Amino acid sequence: MNNSDSTQDSIRELARSIKDMVDRSERATEPPSYFERWANSPFVVTLIGGVIIALTTTAWTILEQRRADRADERASVAERLRVQSERTYDLMLSTMLSFANEFPGAKERLYVCRYHYLWLMANAESPDVIFEYSGQPYSEVWKEYRRMRAELVLKPIASSFPPQIRARFSSPRMMSLADDLGKEINILAETGDVEKLNKALVKMNGMYDSIIHAMEQEIRIHIDSSP
Repeated sequence: MNNSDSTQDSIRELARSIKDMVDRSERATEPPSYFERWANSPFVVTLIGGVIIALTTTAWTILEQRRADRADERASVAERLRVQSERTYDLMLSTMLSFANEFPGAKERLYVCRYHYLWLMANAESPDVIFEYSGQPYSEVWKEYRRMRAELVLKPIASSFPPQIRARFSSPRMMSLADDLGKEINILAETGDVEKLNKALVKMNGMYDSIIHAMEQEIRIHIDSSP
């Protein structure tokens, strides 16, 4: 009984399998639908191919344009860096030449003016005294001091050079020299002691060559590293 039922189930399963195969075969041999015929038509194939080519060409054009834009941007950046480097060089060189040519005179004017002031203050109670360096009486020395003091603001002043150095140069050595120079200039402009005045002048005379040398070194480094 069980063997008979099992045999019948196998027959039914085989029949279903055969039917499925037949159905698939029939579907495979069915004529293509309208959409399939439309999609496979030469017109549509040509149209789609043209669209693909157009999109590919457009994408390639955009890519090439972006590459060109990036190249132009790099060239523009390089040009800006070159111009900036040249401007920096010009400013550094002009500052060095200005310091080399004008600082000695500015320093001497400040020193002489301050020296006259200290002599006048020291001899204020002795108006008949004679100034040992010029042989002038007190009244004439006072006039000379007032003239020199007015002249100080009409010509390059010593105190203007340290800020210029800090603005145009950047090495630690130059910053240190500019700070030291500024301190000595302040002493020269404000001290009430002749001995300190003279020491400040001697120090600045020694610093002058060191500052010029440090400027030359930094300018050479800038030239070597310029684009």
